[in-house]
Amino acid sequence: MPVNITEDFVRQLMAQVDFLTKQNNTLTATVVSMNQTINELDQTINELNQTIKELKEQLNKNSKNSSKPPSSDGLKKPVVKKNRSLRESSGKKQGAQEGHDGVHLSVISNPDHTREHTHEILPSVFNIPLATGTIKNMVSRCAESLKDTYEQIRLKMITLGLIHCDETGSRVDGKICWVHVASDLDYTYLTINQRRGQIGMDAANVLPHAHGIIVHDCWSSYWKYQDVTHAICCAHLLRELNGVIENHPEQTWAVRFKNLLLSMKKVHDKALLSDENEVSYYHRHKFDKEYNSIIKTAYEENPLPEISAKKHGRKKKSKVLNLVCRLDNYKESVCLFIKNLCVPFDNNQAERDLRMVKVKTKVSGCFRSEEGAQEYLTIMSYIGTARKHGINAFTAIREALNGTPDIIFN
Repeated sequence: MPVNITEDFVRQLMAQVDFLTKQNNTLTATVVSMNQTINELDQTINELNQTIKELKEQLNKNSKNSSKPPSSDGLKKPVVKKNRSLRESSGKKQGAQEGHDGVHLSVISNPDHTREHTHEILPSVFNIPLATGTIKNMVSRCAESLKDTYEQIRLKMITLGLIHCDETGSRVDGKICWVHVASDLDYTYLTINQRRGQIGMDAANVLPHAHGIIVHDCWSSYWKYQDVTHAICCAHLLRELNGVIENHPEQTWAVRFKNLLLSMKKVHDKALLSDENEVSYYHRHKFDKEYNSIIKTAYEENPLPEISAKKHGRKKKSKVLNLVCRLDNYKESVCLFIKNLCVPFDNNQAERDLRMVKVKTKVSGCFRSEEGAQEYLTIMSYIGTARKHGINAFTAIREALNGTPDIIFN
């Protein structure tokens, strides 16, 4: 049977089709918008999860798995497993070994003469109050007498083939300043500046003139000096790797890299004990191959972030990935100690030379002025250098006040 379709019915159908088409377009746009929102929320969730991981990692940091000083551990020391030490066990018992002569003051049971001595502080002995200003004048006079010697130490540092570098914060008149050290086995040179980076290092006036090897903890400012060869402190790397192993157990590469560094150190130390000039080609080739293999695994476990077309600038990397990139980019500096036996595994020399500064800061709280802080560092540079030359602090200060501080260069 023929169907009669009126024009009104057709118009109604067309109107309904137009309505459904518009509704479909609206729903499609809504779906697209919702998908975009979901993608943005997923990205936000991932970023928040990453932030949570970083905050948890920060809470778990201590002096054994990061660059934080032991003083930051507080009264509650972290629980450290026996196999966590950065040093390998020698198998010997703790303390002095059998046959060690020892250094002690023997108590004499029957002395020839007995005298009583009173141990009192200086004001009580002489019944004269010792003013703070008097002590300040003594320190200033001593530092002034060491001005030329202090400059000679700086000039000695410039000529050295290997320099240990580090910096640490201290308070001066309520503000944070930075103590910079340049040292080696024979000399200690300490300066202070309000800046931690290259400005403070330039002001110390050692690194701008150096042409040898500088050992440091990979602080970015050290890489600004192009006329030197860089060596990275591997003890710092071990602490960072411990942090990765503790907080990211899924990172299998970290354990391998830690074992690699310890193996390299063992071979390095053995070569030194044997008076060898270099590590064998076999070991160098073996370590180089293992290094590359670990870095490849590390990138597989920590792929580089994809660059979004909508967001400009570099994509934020995780701390683990930053460590991987640093180990990759600075491979030559990390491995320099295995290629040049004159280069140490760590930067402990610089850390030891800064230790008294931290003790002074903890005991006194701060320095009253930058001038006073520099006077203290001038004296400590002199005493530290004297100690390295077998001269005790009392003798060194006595010679400085007598006008013969150059005894440390004899």
